[in-house]
Amino acid sequence: MYINLDERLQLILNMLNEYGEGYLVGGALRDIFLGLKPKDFDMATNIPMEELLHILNEYNPIIISEKYQVISIQVDEFKIEIARFRKESGVLDGRNPKNFYFVENIEEDLSRRDFTVNALAYNNNKGLIDKYSSLKDIENLELNIIGEDKVLRFAEDNTRIYRALYLISKYNFKLSNETKNAILSFKNHKKLNVSISGFGKLLDKILFDKYSYKSLKIMLECNLFKSFIPELSTNNLDDETIKKIVNIYNVYCKYNVFEDKTIGYAIIFLYSGKKIDDDCKYLVNSMVISETYLKKIGFNITDIILVKNLIYYSNIISRTINKETVKRMLFEFRNNKNVSKLLNFISFIHHNQGDYNEAVKKTLELLGRIQAIYFEGEVVFINDLDINLVDLYNIGLDLNISKESIRQDIYKQVNEGKLNNKKEDIINYIKERYSIKYDIDKVCSSGGIVYRINKDNKIEFLLVKILGGNWGFPKGHIEENETEIMTAIREIKEETNLETVIVDSDKFKKDISYITNMGELKYVTFFIAKATSHNVLIDLGEISEYKWCNYNDALKIVTYSSQRRLLQEARLYIFN
Repeated sequence: MYINLDERLQLILNMLNEYGEGYLVGGALRDIFLGLKPKDFDMATNIPMEELLHILNEYNPIIISEKYQVISIQVDEFKIEIARFRKESGVLDGRNPKNFYFVENIEEDLSRRDFTVNALAYNNNKGLIDKYSSLKDIENLELNIIGEDKVLRFAEDNTRIYRALYLISKYNFKLSNETKNAILSFKNHKKLNVSISGFGKLLDKILFDKYSYKSLKIMLECNLFKSFIPELSTNNLDDETIKKIVNIYNVYCKYNVFEDKTIGYAIIFLYSGKKIDDDCKYLVNSMVISETYLKKIGFNITDIILVKNLIYYSNIISRTINKETVKRMLFEFRNNKNVSKLLNFISFIHHNQGDYNEAVKKTLELLGRIQAIYFEGEVVFINDLDINLVDLYNIGLDLNISKESIRQDIYKQVNEGKLNNKKEDIINYIKERYSIKYDIDKVCSSGGIVYRINKDNKIEFLLVKILGGNWGFPKGHIEENETEIMTAIREIKEETNLETVIVDSDKFKKDISYITNMGELKYVTFFIAKATSHNVLIDLGEISEYKWCNYNDALKIVTYSSQRRLLQEARLYIFN
């Protein structure tokens, strides 16, 4: 069989076969036969490493392992690892072989591979070497462990179990009966030789792909969580609970929301606090368990809090709640995005249940309650406060005072009607509450969200980088006898040399305010400004660089959230 490889890969293989033997091996070949285009490639050779380093010197090879004689090179976009042929035997620690020695032929090297689907080898001289019926298993999407003693092969390297799960999650492979039985033999194994942090990294690879629910089912049924999260072992979860978890995770995978792993982990830990035959309240226990584990694998505190809140409020539509409960929930979730995650989570839980229609009805009722709070003009989320953490840092508070606790205090004062949600009023409250003696000066500025229509008839926005670092829009102080519009046009001209016209100033005029790092309270009025000239010449005394960007790129580049919101509103207005 001939495989038409990229000429750059073929060149490396030719170099190996000029000085010895070299083959393309492993997962890249598997992916090619699955119709995919790999970027990472493994090669195997009988050439000793010192000689190999000399042969491939022009590619600046990096030594990955002196012990096993493995090097890595980068050829344009291709990463290539090249290992010397070797054979392995014996169980050392569940991670490394007891013995290994270098060999001269590829067939012996292939015998140490994990699964048949990863045991192909190819070069132009010998064609495809398929010693273990690998092509058949790839075609059938079946995982077979290599070797007569299947249990021994997993004992040699415990991570082979997790590599099997990864292949299931990513490619929809299934375990052969022999391979599954070998994994089941580890069900009551006291400990697999993987660290807790290593286990966390493995989970990240296994649990967030199209078919991950199938891997999760195997992990739960085969007790593979036992060594790391005992609460997810079969001693604590009955068959019905495992089925629930897998069904919910199936829906999560179906809707492909893997960019947010918090929902995935909330599903996994949802029933972790529920003992067999225990119908009492368990959500608080599940929260504690999730926090304990997620801290160990290095989850950041913000995501841990979100996972805990998702678990705690997962049954909110089934509770008897009042307005204060809803407000408390909104406070905990901090913003609309996180509330949307909760609603998705609730939908996933009830999706395949007989009560789905009733759950939808109750979810809509909850949304109605949230909307009513909005219409009453109340501050819904802590992030809706007219003061943010940057303001609090710039206001001159003692560094030992918790800025987050101050925001929580302000949120409470505003929601109890004791304080207006206006920056100036909030600042006065903080000055009195925390004994700030100096006056905060007010400064007024004006600027423009500048756009143009490019040659492809697409809208682009002009961003400028202020000396000192942040990206945003041209703006500056309002001078004596100037209107806000006059200032916006002048500042755009002075900072960028562009001529502009203000668009619908009576309909689009947006104000933001913030505390500068000089401790000033700055009010800025922004208009939409359409560029009528083309040559940008920045004022290097104020601006370090500029960019014309499409909307999506601009949204990523603009530094402050207040100006990102302005950009969103401006784009919407321009299109309408």
